[in-house]
Amino acid sequence: MSLSRTLAALVAALATTACTLSLDWSESGLPCGTGPNGEAAWCLEGYVCNGYNRCVPASQGACQPECGPFENCVGGACIGTCEGRPCGAAQVCAGGRCEEFKSGAAAGGYALGEPCQADSDCSKSPYPDAFCLRPFDGGVRKGTGMCTVRCETKPKFAGGRAPDCIEFPDGSSTGGVIKIYAQKAFTPCTSETDCAPGGLSCGAFAVSPSGSALLACRDRVGFSPADDRTGESAPQLSAFAEKCSDRKQCANGLCQLTNEKKGIESALCLTPCTRSSDCDVATWGEGVACLPVVLNQIAGFEKELPAPRINLCVPSGFSRKGVCSSQGDDSCNADAPRCLMNPGGQERCTLACASGPTQCESGYSADETSVAGRCYCVAD
Repeated sequence: MSLSRTLAALVAALATTACTLSLDWSESGLPCGTGPNGEAAWCLEGYVCNGYNRCVPASQGACQPECGPFENCVGGACIGTCEGRPCGAAQVCAGGRCEEFKSGAAAGGYALGEPCQADSDCSKSPYPDAFCLRPFDGGVRKGTGMCTVRCETKPKFAGGRAPDCIEFPDGSSTGGVIKIYAQKAFTPCTSETDCAPGGLSCGAFAVSPSGSALLACRDRVGFSPADDRTGESAPQLSAFAEKCSDRKQCANGLCQLTNEKKGIESALCLTPCTRSSDCDVATWGEGVACLPVVLNQIAGFEKELPAPRINLCVPSGFSRKGVCSSQGDDSCNADAPRCLMNPGGQERCTLACASGPTQCESGYSADETSVAGRCYCVAD
């Protein structure tokens, strides 16, 4: 071999090695990548890309059926792994499974990350700004929350390693974030695809006392951390884009008002999104859009929780500023579900004011006169 060819081969080998080292695909459970020579679904030697587009040990093929996205094939059996596995609020991953977090704090005291039902539970902790981060569950039950505190408060942790400061999307059109202390397994999300591989759902959690919300993977409504999530003990749930009520809830707890007429409310299971392309046309139908929706508008649903505004997939027929009829057939939709008389004497599909610092979006003004005791956003 000529010297020039030898040098060329050496340079190519070094380039391949450098490219390989620059990508960290060696740990099981990480997404498959693109190889140094453009190969698709590529993993380091000793690993293969499984049907969930994740690198797993080459022995994976010995398990039939194929193991799940957070499992390894060991001795012909699928064994759970905590690597990259999302868990719900107040949970940690141990032995490949999500389990309820218990810090071993002194009796009567709550530590950050522990389960709670109300802010008063977390007031027992040594952190004066601690609150209970609770999921929106549509009123079917009081969902288990998690004691936490916002990172901006910079609490002084009393011994031991502090929880991780994790950044979560607030679900708004502006792309805002909220930082809280949480266990690493508590995973941010912006759509259902972020949580589905772990058997979880992308839900909204109330952030007290700001009246805002954050988005994170959560246990499906009716499931506890001890459930194996195979569906054998699943409660009756409505699918996304299907009608829901307090008797038949949504997996993510987001049963949202879509129309009210003559005092009768209609609701659908909606799911978070950041853009309309997050909303699967096969599920939602043509014309679906990702639009701001004010949560918690169904009568009797969790009135102790705030009413933040987050982006949700809204089926076609969205009604912002639309003309409606409180007595006729013209209906509204989740983005502006109530047909109310505006100050000009016209019936318009109207959105309730949101909790938090911004009650109404640009182009709308808060009006508390049209319906006694309630605030609605009226188009300017």
